[in-house]
Amino acid sequence: MIFLRLANAFVCALGLLAAQSQLIEGTLDREVSRDATPSWVVSNLNPADGLDAGLLPSPISPARIWRGNPFWRGSGGELTLVLVLDQSGRYSLMADLNHNGRFESEEVVALRESTPGYHDGQIIISLPRLAFVNQPVLFRILHVNTREGAPQVLHINSSGMITGTASVAGQPVRVWIDYNADRGLDPRNGLLAVDGDGDGTISARWETALANDERVVFRAGSRYVSFESFDAANRRFTLRLHPVSDYLRIETRPGVEVPDFAFIDFEGKPHRLSEYSGKHVLLNFWASWCGPCVASIPKLKKLDAEWTSRGLVILGMNYDERPEAALDAARKHELSWTNARIQEIKNLIERQFRIASWPTYILIGPDRRIVASRGFLPETDIKSALGESAH
Repeated sequence: MIFLRLANAFVCALGLLAAQSQLIEGTLDREVSRDATPSWVVSNLNPADGLDAGLLPSPISPARIWRGNPFWRGSGGELTLVLVLDQSGRYSLMADLNHNGRFESEEVVALRESTPGYHDGQIIISLPRLAFVNQPVLFRILHVNTREGAPQVLHINSSGMITGTASVAGQPVRVWIDYNADRGLDPRNGLLAVDGDGDGTISARWETALANDERVVFRAGSRYVSFESFDAANRRFTLRLHPVSDYLRIETRPGVEVPDFAFIDFEGKPHRLSEYSGKHVLLNFWASWCGPCVASIPKLKKLDAEWTSRGLVILGMNYDERPEAALDAARKHELSWTNARIQEIKNLIERQFRIASWPTYILIGPDRRIVASRGFLPETDIKSALGESAH
């Protein structure tokens, strides 16, 4: 009896050691970097012409002033912002970062015209309650309100990414995690990324994933990992190793072979991708609710008319949750190419290709290997691949 208990304890210990060997510890960086794909919050600043000019830095001579305590995720609405249009027509944004009721020179950022009509400025917000040093917050004015006494609309991007490093198979692997000050760091939700090819950068096409209450498996060199947990207070994170069989993603980079898949078209007919072997196939990921998708239809029609006889097949990959909306759009715009309905390809779109922006176009060669993956219609790639130089 004692022997059996000892044997069971030994087996349990071996199981625990095996489980622990599948975990990898990593360290999170102290800086919060700005997300390359910002998510904007809109807030109003109200006219504050009666604001005591003595609260402003001395070089600034205001012509108009707006003031407010805008709310964005993690701010708690605690930060006072003042927007000033000076006598020379320049805009400055001030943030009372130390909460002393005044605006020091280091709390002022000039809003510069990045593109016509867009005035941008960035302020670094300290994060004293967390282990991270600061968070960059981007502020933008799209349209200056020139009406006297009218509020000014301010666009705020507080999207941030926490970065970190772990050693996987003896190689440093960089990771990116969506930072949300309200929910914290979540290994099952939000934007997650792993530098799969070790080049120190992240490809939005195949190294990121928008997790939705799920464990996402990434490639890290020759290994496969998922995020297990985060310890923001100590700036630590844990990865879990996986077998290659857990890696479902089709990496949308040139040279990757797209596996055969089945689908049913809008008329109810079954198909497989392999039907188009020997041809170039343009996968068009679209939806009727996507404005840019609909706007690209005339160009797709032109491509279809010009290149079908030369070996191009357009295959629509529809993402409308309501099938009738997709059918209505296809009829309205007289789509001449085959379109796959969402029911059979939803998992392919969400879990394998991991499409997160619309439209997305993936050009596949006759050998079913990816030629190009774009967020815009790859006309140049198509012409080049089918033997004609782009003009």
